[in-house]
Amino acid sequence: MTMPKEWMTAAEIAATHFHGLPKSKRGINKYAESHGWADGESVRDRKGTGGGREFHISVIPPEAIAAAMDREEERRKALKADEVYRDAHREHERWRPILDRLELRKRLATEGRAALLAEIDALIASGFRTRSRAVNELRERLLDGRASDDLLGFAEAASERTGVPSRTSIYHWLLQRDNFGISGLIPRERDRLNIRHDLFLDSLRHHLEAEIPARRRAEKRVRQCAALLASLTPDERERALDLNASAMRQYAKRKGWRIG
Repeated sequence: MTMPKEWMTAAEIAATHFHGLPKSKRGINKYAESHGWADGESVRDRKGTGGGREFHISVIPPEAIAAAMDREEERRKALKADEVYRDAHREHERWRPILDRLELRKRLATEGRAALLAEIDALIASGFRTRSRAVNELRERLLDGRASDDLLGFAEAASERTGVPSRTSIYHWLLQRDNFGISGLIPRERDRLNIRHDLFLDSLRHHLEAEIPARRRAEKRVRQCAALLASLTPDERERALDLNASAMRQYAKRKGWRIG
């Protein structure tokens, strides 16, 4: 938070809720009279409509100013975290047609992983400056019981077993989400690396149909989708390329893939 204004009216001081000071305009004016604020260079006539007086910030105890700044900073961080949760909800709704087609076990695991990653994003927004710190904080909360019951449930579903996901798993999920969106969080069969079904192609179409306003973002999206395409059979690759032929066919040509 920036420092409060250099000159503040009694109403503004009251609205800031400085610790140890009255919380009403009338109370501030009475406090000013009894503590000598109304004399000397600490007070001046207010300019503009309405008149009145303004008091210099120096009359406010430094510890009260510091507490108000800390409180405002916490409020700002909470607002940023709330925005992260709203973004995560919107992303979940965008992928709902895909998630609803998954079997229950995979859908719960995918939603659990997405929820844990949203919590990490919220921790970063609220003051944990790096992903590493946020991941460590999340795991500590899960391990020592400070996490909510909902978050513990998400962790259990995400790992598909009882316990807290490892750092390696969480970093892998972060990478998959960054590259492929929520579709990258869908559990894969351990003995089957290639994904060959319509659900995958629907996920790819979801990826390609997202709004891409900038060229660099468009090129990145094509590279991401190409990585997904690499796990398809030639026939399935042909079907997927039809979803965004101009961009994907050029990439396939550069990669030397034979189409059709």
